[in-house]
Amino acid sequence: MNKFAISKPVVVIILGSLFLSFTGCTTVNQISETSCSLYEMPPDLTDTAINDSVIKFYSAALKGKVFYLDPGHGGSDRKNKSPNGLVTEADINLRVALYLRDFLTRAGAKVLMSRDTDKTVELKERSRLANESDAGFFISIHHNAPGKPTDSHINYSSTYYHATEDDYEHDPSNRDLAKYINRDLAFNTGRPPGLASFDGTVSDYLIYPGDGFSVLRNTNIPAVLVECSFFTNLNEEIRLSDSLYNKLEAWGIFKGTGKYFRAAVPQLSLKTKQIVKSRLELKVDIASKQEIRSHQIKVFKNKELLPEKLFTVSNNLLTIDLGDSWKKETVVKVIVTNKSGLSNLPFVITLTPEVN
Repeated sequence: MNKFAISKPVVVIILGSLFLSFTGCTTVNQISETSCSLYEMPPDLTDTAINDSVIKFYSAALKGKVFYLDPGHGGSDRKNKSPNGLVTEADINLRVALYLRDFLTRAGAKVLMSRDTDKTVELKERSRLANESDAGFFISIHHNAPGKPTDSHINYSSTYYHATEDDYEHDPSNRDLAKYINRDLAFNTGRPPGLASFDGTVSDYLIYPGDGFSVLRNTNIPAVLVECSFFTNLNEEIRLSDSLYNKLEAWGIFKGTGKYFRAAVPQLSLKTKQIVKSRLELKVDIASKQEIRSHQIKVFKNKELLPEKLFTVSNNLLTIDLGDSWKKETVVKVIVTNKSGLSNLPFVITLTPEVN
């Protein structure tokens, strides 16, 4: 008995050592002697050839598109600082946005910015400038802080879209873009998505019920607001003070954006508009690689949801019965969603008596 009691642990130790050696695992002593990094740079960002290849891959989907980037805060608004003063939010917002601009430009997109230096830009001015530009998409860049100063351990990525699914103001395509951006941002930086939703995307109504963020509420083009991470977290503060890490954040946002535009997003276009038996009828073409079903379609007439019996879809052609809408101004909004859960970009038509 004594013999086995002694030898059995010895066998376990020997096997454990062999296992560590075979699998490449390190011992405690080896770990303590190894220098560690607070983040890892992926090969597709550090290797020039691979990086050029990735940029080219997304260029097919991004070329010609116009983005309006909005680095949050700046100028007179520089109060948000990390615990040890290593970073100011306004500065890291700008650094990430400038890196993102470079990636998008290399992919053939056109990029406009609310600011490219440390200057004051009022909230409503950011939306006004975007609305008056030829930009098709708005991305606001921020870094976060918890509601309670004692929650300094919190650190995650979240991306906001405007309104909720039950609101007329909500465009599902905004959440679609937010999903793609937040997934790659979180993956590239090694941070988890926020817990407010399964994928880290959040309605801005969660923060300001019924109102939302000014830059999302007042911007007329598809828009998202990215909270890259929490500058109040002590480890994150160190990472954010490194410009290469800011570049890594921008790379995640870029890849998420590129993946969204390479996805099978449905495209809508008005085919015909005619009066049939005193009723206005619209026919809308749906360009979609995946099936669109009637229960995945929403049609709004002057912000009111149209009953399903008043529209039909066949062979990707949507026919809408708008009744006597030819007599008065009517705003029609159409949302379709495919089997992948992706919805079309905002499709709104304003009909007036003169053109009906």
